[in-house]
Amino acid sequence: TYNQLWLQAQNALNDILELESAGSTLDITKDAAAFSRYQNNLYIKYIRIFRKLEIVHDQIAHPQKWKVVEMLLEGVMGRIIEVRREMVDKGLSEFHFMDDVIQDLKLTPVRKERVTPPLPLCVCVSVYVSVCV
Repeated sequence: TYNQLWLQAQNALNDILELESAGSTLDITKDAAAFSRYQNNLYIKYIRIFRKLEIVHDQIAHPQKWKVVEMLLEGVMGRIIEVRREMVDKGLSEFHFMDDVIQDLKLTPVRKERVTPPLPLCVCVSVYVSVCV
């Protein structure tokens, strides 16, 4: 059910918070490869959390829960943008190869939990409504 999916997303958010607090001691000047791998890992995990929350947001009927999930979605989207910006600033490149991280997480790019940058359904619908009205 969607409550279980929401619970999985919450647990993943707790895990990623622990990962971020442990990774805050990484220094890019000492080990750039480890820092890049850490950032790629964060980016992919946030996208996976985003996908789960997007499904919950689309299917949940309870108005209070829907609002909470919407706020979580906005926060996760903001964090994805922040991590991406850090990746670009520190890596000095717009392009990043995440094959090793994707393989470590046992994902494939064509899997249901795709790792492409998100464009949330709620944004698509609001753009569609504003253009068509």
